[in-house]
Amino acid sequence: MSDPLLAWLLTDAQRHLDGAGFVAGLAGAIEDAGVPIDRVWLGYIRPHPLVAGVGACWERDSGAYTVFLPFERRAAAMTPSGPIDRAIRDGGPIRVRIAELERGAENLLESLWDDGYVDLVILGLRWAEANGEQTAVITFATRRESGYADAEIARFAGLRGALALHAELLDRRLSLDVITKTYLGHDAGRRVLDGAIHRGDGETITAAIWFSDLRGFTALSERLPLTELLELLDDAFQAQVTAIERRGGEVLKFIGDGMLAIFRGRADSGLAQEEAACAAALAATRDLEVAIAQVNHERQARGAEAIRYGVALHYGDVLYGNIGAKGRLDFTVIGPAVNLAARLEPICGQLGVPAVASADFATRCPEEVTPAGEYSLKGLSAPVEVFLVPSASGPRPS
Repeated sequence: MSDPLLAWLLTDAQRHLDGAGFVAGLAGAIEDAGVPIDRVWLGYIRPHPLVAGVGACWERDSGAYTVFLPFERRAAAMTPSGPIDRAIRDGGPIRVRIAELERGAENLLESLWDDGYVDLVILGLRWAEANGEQTAVITFATRRESGYADAEIARFAGLRGALALHAELLDRRLSLDVITKTYLGHDAGRRVLDGAIHRGDGETITAAIWFSDLRGFTALSERLPLTELLELLDDAFQAQVTAIERRGGEVLKFIGDGMLAIFRGRADSGLAQEEAACAAALAATRDLEVAIAQVNHERQARGAEAIRYGVALHYGDVLYGNIGAKGRLDFTVIGPAVNLAARLEPICGQLGVPAVASADFATRCPEEVTPAGEYSLKGLSAPVEVFLVPSASGPRPS
């Protein structure tokens, strides 16, 4: 094969499983081929719940790192007159003589000037998918005073097809990772990607179980416009997910206006596993109470309904894995412990408190919880002992 750069793209490049590794390897191959390179950037405009795009960058001074494109930056970079957008439309190569332009021209990052780059070459990469054509952009920059020669730019252009193949592969891996973590959670998503995709795949684990629900949601759903109802749910779930994940918990499922999560305890907590799990779940309830108070302050300032909720905490064995039909599975937890947590949650409304716990949770929790008596739970033959979870501000009306 005549071009060693193309040879690298069709052989060694396949070892790099993420964008940062790929751009670092590509930069090394470019340098070995005798072409000046001080920066390689690869970016995608792809579905992501938090950012408009994700990519990777290698710089001689700082090495390789992941790049996140904020939504506001996407709007600036993708202006019709900008070189990024032109490269996506036309493929390129598009050359930008940075040293000859004013700082920040062409809606490019001002750091390109600040870091002393002289010349920039941009290629648009394309590939077909079922829902239409997808694109990425790769750029090559040098600080060499003379910039890139025409032959070097042509050499970059000759790699477009092979670069597009790798961009597609990396994009699919990234998209799959984002989608599984967004819809399944970090641990469940990782397990599915690692091959836990068959009905019956799973294991019995012991964990603190969180089951939460919104108070008065049925009545709200009958009188609120759907847009306001959705906003209320989003605000409530955002506060809960943030509180749970901050303390190391794993959100497994949204069930209407309810939510199911587990805590298994961090090994570096200094506590026994069961105590660590319960301590984390307890801390998350306090974080949630503070967060909901702030959210409700903001909601009520604009005339929106306040969020009222309840959380039940339990500890026990659950089956963690795939259940469902052969062609339609759900990765979740099931078992009597989950059922008890779900049955326990309505007691929050009866007692007018934000969170309650079972005896199995209370005996393992490193903090003292207050007995509230025995209560009959729907579907359970014998009453269960209920405990009040110490909150950030004390009991409050539901």
